[in-house]
Amino acid sequence: MKIVIIGTGNVAEQMGIAFLKAKYEIIQVVGRNTIHSKALAEKLQTDFTTNLQKINREGEIYIVAVTDAAITKILKELNLKEQLVVHTSGSVSITVFGKKFLNHGVFYPVQTISKNSSVNFRTAPICIEANNNSSQKKLVQLAKSISNEIVLINSEQRSVLHLAAVFVNNFTNHLFTVGEHILKKNNLSYNLLKPLINETINKVENQNPSEVQTGPAVRGDNLIIERHLKMLKKYPAYKKIYKDITESIQQIKK
Repeated sequence: MKIVIIGTGNVAEQMGIAFLKAKYEIIQVVGRNTIHSKALAEKLQTDFTTNLQKINREGEIYIVAVTDAAITKILKELNLKEQLVVHTSGSVSITVFGKKFLNHGVFYPVQTISKNSSVNFRTAPICIEANNNSSQKKLVQLAKSISNEIVLINSEQRSVLHLAAVFVNNFTNHLFTVGEHILKKNNLSYNLLKPLINETINKVENQNPSEVQTGPAVRGDNLIIERHLKMLKKYPAYKKIYKDITESIQQIKK
């Protein structure tokens, strides 16, 4: 299958690299910025354009790997009939395609994708949704070439999954950032927390998170909680996070 990638961000780049390694032919990169489009095209050993009207129409699958806000605009400008067009968003419904495209779907990797950080899609579930069996088969085939876990999922389920992913990835990373800031303000190294972070992750790989919760909140140790809240007086935003999460832990325990 010949692939056209629309987008030049982290998802577009990492997926493109994965497809290239899986021996797929990427026939074009489409982007808004000439410098970014050219740079990604060089990495993927292909051509590029910044004009959707000059898109290569010889592709079988067109992957729209752009921000959620840009998907609708891109689809309005795309003039493709029988080719399979998919987006990679976790939260945008398949209904965004409307009736414009005969074959369409969603190709959503459940993985954090950052700039300059290689992604191993083999261990990441790929969630598939399509508007017909033929498109579904193509997307499953494509997904199997880069991942060991393929999940057929509808838009509502995918939206719930994406919400949960924000909690366990984006919010967790922000908490790491809060810990880093607090330590730096007190001349302590973030490296002191790394063994604890690794052990926390190791625990939840084999057990349910609710079963391995530790800390003053789950113990009901109000003396320590109050002491921590006093220490956080100079960080009001962090204090609110601490208080809200403490209450959430205690509610779940009940």
